[in-house]
Amino acid sequence: MKGWLGVGILLAAIAAFWMMFARSGVELAQMDQKISAAVNAGDPDYVVPALKDERETLEGQRILNGIILTLVSAGLIGILFSVYVLPTIADRISQGIFGSGAPAEPDPMHDARVLIGQGDFEGAIEVFRAIAEQRPDDRVPWMEMAKLQREELHEPMEAIATLHSALLHQKWSQDDEAFFQFRIAEIFEESLGDRGRAALALKKVIEKFPDSRHAGNARHKLQEWGMS
Repeated sequence: MKGWLGVGILLAAIAAFWMMFARSGVELAQMDQKISAAVNAGDPDYVVPALKDERETLEGQRILNGIILTLVSAGLIGILFSVYVLPTIADRISQGIFGSGAPAEPDPMHDARVLIGQGDFEGAIEVFRAIAEQRPDDRVPWMEMAKLQREELHEPMEAIATLHSALLHQKWSQDDEAFFQFRIAEIFEESLGDRGRAALALKKVIEKFPDSRHAGNARHKLQEWGMS
């Protein structure tokens, strides 16, 4: 929705500057006619110098309007390119590198990326949530939801709640479960400044996977914080 609002504002600006640009062209033509008429008449009223000054002012305004019109148009093209063209090009490139001769399967993440490009983060989260239901073994949609909640919506507690929901959603592999706990600890520590609850998440990794490299990383982080 925010992306379409930006496009609408740019279109309105382009229309306004285009009208000013066109009108200034008409005014310049009329001014040239006045100057020609005065010169042909011998300039009895000595108005030619003033008319030329006025023409220079009009020409300067027209050049400025043309520059602004070019910049605004470039901005609109940039938004449309990044939201619609670039994702398509990226998909085509990835298909060319990794694809086979068989038709490529649709990327379920594509719709979410388009919504993110348009600034509709809530809509993107709902798409990722649906993907998480369809692909229960994939941690990526859960991480993307939490990332949007933390970084774009500035709701770190919602991000933590999403990661807790992921942990309860199913039984994950050791790597995935530890990954979720480390992200929870990271949000508590970096976004909320709560090392106490961050430490609790790390201690869960140590308790559940005591001999793993994840436990070693958790112990190292707790030692850095002086909470080992």
